[in-house]
Amino acid sequence: KAKTYEIGTHYEGDALSGELTAFFIDFDQELYLSRNIVGEGLWTDLGATKHQGVEAAARYDLGSLSNTLDGLSLYANYTYTEATYEAGPFAGRDLPFYSRHFGTVGASYRYEDWVFNADLSAQSKQRSPGNAAEGAPYVEDEDATGRLGDIPGYGTVNLRLAYQPEDQENAPKLAFGVKNLLDKEYFTRSTDNNGGKFVGQPRTFFVNASVAF
Repeated sequence: KAKTYEIGTHYEGDALSGELTAFFIDFDQELYLSRNIVGEGLWTDLGATKHQGVEAAARYDLGSLSNTLDGLSLYANYTYTEATYEAGPFAGRDLPFYSRHFGTVGASYRYEDWVFNADLSAQSKQRSPGNAAEGAPYVEDEDATGRLGDIPGYGTVNLRLAYQPEDQENAPKLAFGVKNLLDKEYFTRSTDNNGGKFVGQPRTFFVNASVAF
């Protein structure tokens, strides 16, 4: 069970819009399912945990400054989270598999029915410390299996061009783009039955198409 507290506000202007939210989640006893390398399931009692942080987002329409910038807007969002063990040998340390900092900055341009987006998304390091058993160390350096140890933060650049008619109810929508444009190398870890160290998504091109009925 958890007690959850949240308070926020938002602003909607002619050119600028934004929102800000603070949250606090207090678990009295959180359970975490992990698996060993041969697939045996193990429920781990993390004990009391605490999750707190803020979320912020803003968007600005540059067309309000000049007619030549009509359709162009800038946007950004940022989340700070602090999730920690509150009991046991890992008390005060970060919980596994989350980033304290996550954010995106980008630009969007609409011309008639076409929309172009470019953004940079980044996140800070994550932890994979192992089980919080009595006497077990909080693992920060990579172990031999690749399942445990810190995971460095990374950032990726993404581009997307979409055909999105606004005034045609059943018009087809198309999107083309590339994720991780600069082919940034990064990795993550897993502690489930496929546990280990896994390379992140390389430069990837995609096409999407949809029709609403």
